[in-house]
Amino acid sequence: MAYLNYDEIVSAVQILAEKYPTLTTQVPLPNLTVESRRVGALAIGKTRGPDQRTAIFVGGVHA
Repeated sequence: MAYLNYDEIVSAVQILAEKYPTLTTQVPLPNLTVESRRVGALAIGKTRGPDQRTAIFVGGVHA
């Protein structure tokens, strides 16, 4: 199994956001990577707020 490159990860997240627009929101993060690439997140769920339980999954990261 091959790892996805940066462009493939960005594309996969965008496809998920487009396929499930009522359940997902793309969230751009403020900082760039060391390679000056934009980092983002995909919020999943119908409701958001300070009282919502949260889980964070991190992928596409290496040392």
